[in-house]
Amino acid sequence: MARNRSIVSLSLALVLFWGCGGSEVAFLSRGIFYNLIARGLFVISGYVIHIYIGRALGPERYGVFGVVLSILMLCYIFLNNGVRQAITRFIAHNPESTGNFVKKGFL
Repeated sequence: MARNRSIVSLSLALVLFWGCGGSEVAFLSRGIFYNLIARGLFVISGYVIHIYIGRALGPERYGVFGVVLSILMLCYIFLNNGVRQAITRFIAHNPESTGNFVKKGFL
């Protein structure tokens, strides 16, 4: 939560530093507030869903569900970060091969 507060403080400081008017600051503040509320609701709904699934499945099945979810999250982290960065780096070094990546990406 402290990280979110520091991001909000930094965003507001940058807006004020750049000399934006009051309406822009209010608009940005409202957007940041809505974003924080949405993130909070997302986290809370995750807890509620896990409590419901745990009660519906029972201890044994919920354990299996937890293992599968953990494996999927590890795969997601690897694919989301590593592959994207590797492709970006490869295309930056070989711009002529961009078409091949686009073709293979749609297959």
